[in-house]
Amino acid sequence: MGKAPAAQFYWNEWSRDLEEHPLEIEGAWMRICAKLWYSKEVRGKLTLTLDQWARVLRVDNSNAFRILSYLCHENVGDFPGSVTDKSNGLITIICRRMYREEKARIDNALRQQRLRDRRKSNGGITDKSNGNITPPSSSSPSSSKEEEEKEPRKNLSKEFIQEAAEPAIEETLEEVCQKLYTEKIFPEVYAFKTQAVKHKKNPRSILHTLSRCYLARPDDPWAYCKKIIDLENLNYNERDYQKTAR
Repeated sequence: MGKAPAAQFYWNEWSRDLEEHPLEIEGAWMRICAKLWYSKEVRGKLTLTLDQWARVLRVDNSNAFRILSYLCHENVGDFPGSVTDKSNGLITIICRRMYREEKARIDNALRQQRLRDRRKSNGGITDKSNGNITPPSSSSPSSSKEEEEKEPRKNLSKEFIQEAAEPAIEETLEEVCQKLYTEKIFPEVYAFKTQAVKHKKNPRSILHTLSRCYLARPDDPWAYCKKIIDLENLNYNERDYQKTAR
């Protein structure tokens, strides 16, 4: 992983996500994010003992435990496993945006490498008349573009959203969020998703809302999604209730 010296900072999203929390928590989360940026595991994810997190936060163990417990309970970050007050217990913290962006960067690099390897393995035909290398006739002009840019068409099907299992919904939701973000249709999509999860919105309603946003590409995506999410949440909650009652 390269030691990038800087990252984009989304002031509006930071203010929206942290405005309800004490200044102490906001400062603690900033220090944690700075540590996650240079994580030796993967950018955005780091596992340390409580002692080590206390040193990151520059507080004693009891205060570190209090702060991490608050962050975990308030869903400010992801805490796989549990927060323990034992000094030898390992605590993993994930910054969702940082981790997703790093994962997208790695996935894109791997995809580009596969394309380069495929082109090398397919070889080329040398035109002896001018010495130029031309691609094999069997290759499709649009194949590389299709590899690099896969539209989330399955995500936009209402039938898929209604019937797919929960793991597929979560995976597809992440794909839609990544598309909305990378294509700059909805730059604040991860903040919107975090807020929707915090307010216990049905995952299917979140996916449905963001899928519609992807198609509509509105001028004000936050306001557009806010209008849709409450109605869709009621619809999907009602549908889930009816399925359970059968």
